[in-house]
Amino acid sequence: MNIRRFEAADMRQALNLIREELGEEAVILETNKTDEGVEVTAAVDFDPAMYIQPENSQSDLVAPAPQDSRLNTEPPVSSYEAIAAAAAAGAAPPAAEPPAGATAVFTPEDESVRCMLEARLSRLIWDDMRSRNPAAANIMRNLTRLGLTPPVVETLMARAGDVRELENSWAGPIRWLKESIPVTAADLVMHGGVFAVAGPTGVGKTTSIAKLAARYALHNNADDIALVSADNYRIGAREQLETFARIINVPVYSVPDAAKLDQVLSGIDKRLVLVDTAGMGQRDERMRDQLVALRESSADISLLLALPANAQTATNQEIIDVFAPANPEAAILTKVDEATSLGGALSALISADLPLAYICDGQRVPEDLHLAVQKLSWIVKLAMDCMKDHAGRIGKDEMAQRFIKVAVNA
Repeated sequence: MNIRRFEAADMRQALNLIREELGEEAVILETNKTDEGVEVTAAVDFDPAMYIQPENSQSDLVAPAPQDSRLNTEPPVSSYEAIAAAAAAGAAPPAAEPPAGATAVFTPEDESVRCMLEARLSRLIWDDMRSRNPAAANIMRNLTRLGLTPPVVETLMARAGDVRELENSWAGPIRWLKESIPVTAADLVMHGGVFAVAGPTGVGKTTSIAKLAARYALHNNADDIALVSADNYRIGAREQLETFARIINVPVYSVPDAAKLDQVLSGIDKRLVLVDTAGMGQRDERMRDQLVALRESSADISLLLALPANAQTATNQEIIDVFAPANPEAAILTKVDEATSLGGALSALISADLPLAYICDGQRVPEDLHLAVQKLSWIVKLAMDCMKDHAGRIGKDEMAQRFIKVAVNA
C-alpha cells in the first residue's frame, strides 16, 4: 500500500495534486487544516487483508504495523469518486499474507469512522468552495431550496460557467431553469389524432381528458370528438368520464380489456379521440398489459403522461421510467395548485428530457388547463413562490453531501 501526504494552500489544489500523483483509485485516510492551508493523507492499492482476524477470534486485527502510528486507530476511508486523492511522505511495507483460516472483518465502528471522515472532508471542500466562489455557493443553495435535484443543479451550474460576477442575482439562474424545461412547441390536441392520457391512479387523468376535450370544443366542432374509457379497475371511472361527456355532448366508448383497445378504436371515426387509461399504481403488474396495448396498437396513439406536481421527486422519476417503454410524446403536469414544491417535478422532466405539453392547476374545465409553452415564466415564478412559502433552510452539511463533485471542480 502506497501512503502519501500532501500539503497545499487549499483543498482544491490538494485534490488536483492527489489526482496527478495517485489517480482516481486513491482512498482518503485523513485530512487536517494547517497554518499554510490543508494536509491530506491518502493511499492507493489498499489491501483489505490488512484488516482481518482469525475466524475463531474476534478480538484482535491481524495486520503488519503501519509506519504512521495514527493508522492504528483510523482505518482507511473510501472517498467519493470525484474526490479520490492522496498525499504523504513515505510508504508502508507490503501487507503480509493473512494466516490460514483468517477472514476480513469490517466492523460497524469501521463504517462509522468512514462516514465521519467522508462527512468531514465534504464539509472542508464545501467551505473551501464557499470562500473562493460565494456567488456560486449561494446560487446552488437557492436552486436546491427550489426542490431541484443535485444532477439538475449541477447541469445548470455547468451551463452558467463562471458566476462570480452574478453575486446574489436570481436573474441568471431563473433564466437557466426556464430554458432547461423541455416543452412542446404546439398545442398537440388541436391538430387532432388519438391521444391516450396515462399515469398511476389518482394523478388526474380523467379530469385532464375532460379539460383537453373542452379546450378542443371551444376552438373547433365538438362533433369531431370521441372519448374512450379503458379504465375497468377504478370504481366510477366510466361514470365520471360520461358526466364530462354529457356536458360537452360527445360520445363515450368503453374498452372491456386492454387487448380490445385496437378493436374499439378502429370503429371510431372522429378527428380527436381521447383515451382514459386504467388507473393503477405504477408498480402494479397489470400495468404491463396496458403498456403493451398502447405500444403495439395500430391506431398510432400518442401517449400523454400525467405527472402529479405534488408527488415526491423519486415518485415522478419512477413513473417516467415505468412508462418509458410506451414512448410518451409529452407530459401533463397535474395538481400544480396542491404542490408545496415544484422543483422535483421539473427536475424529473429535465432529467428525462420529456417535453411538457400542458399544466393543470385546478378542477375547473377547461379554465385550469394551460399550454406549457405559454406558461414557462409563470411556472418558474410559482416554483419560487413555493420556495419562499414552504422551503426550509438547508445547512452546509447537507449542501456538502449533495454537491461534493461541484465543490471539487469549482
